[in-house]
Amino acid sequence: MANVSLFISSDYIKETTGMNDAISGKKLQASIIDVQRRYIEPILGTDLYNAINDKIAASTLTGNYQTLVNTWVAPVIAWYTYAVLIPEYAVRLDRGGVYRSQAENSSAASRTEVDYLQSKQFQKAEQYAQRLVDYLCNQSDLFPEYTTNSDEDLRPTKPNVFDTFGLDNVNYDREWREKWGYGQS
Repeated sequence: MANVSLFISSDYIKETTGMNDAISGKKLQASIIDVQRRYIEPILGTDLYNAINDKIAASTLTGNYQTLVNTWVAPVIAWYTYAVLIPEYAVRLDRGGVYRSQAENSSAASRTEVDYLQSKQFQKAEQYAQRLVDYLCNQSDLFPEYTTNSDEDLRPTKPNVFDTFGLDNVNYDREWREKWGYGQS
């Protein structure tokens, strides 16, 4: 993989999260790429991530892969991107140093308020990420690259099977433990 393709557009993030339209396109695109590499690649695994990246670069993203990106991956990227941008817009790095951003008729948020808002957005992102992991585990046969990672490749995030405990989930839990090798040496 030579270049990193954007899995979603800046407009999608602004529409999904309600982010202000004044947010810089360059900074937003850089954050999308960062989120894709830091959060999405570990969920998808290197092989599936690269397959999607290559399909987007070649304009051949269709079928199950397009559904995966548009329905399951896009909201995860949107909310993680929003979350990582919050502190970056609370303060600004410029030629003269680090500055606190503040519009004319407003007051800057406190560090506690910024942290709280960022935490809420990370929670949303993590909920969408768990849904993505669940979808991939249930539909892994549609994406052969999901299980072909080797050597230095990132392997996909495994589901949190401990959330499935309960009498109605006994077989479900057993299936996931067998599929992902939990409890085996």
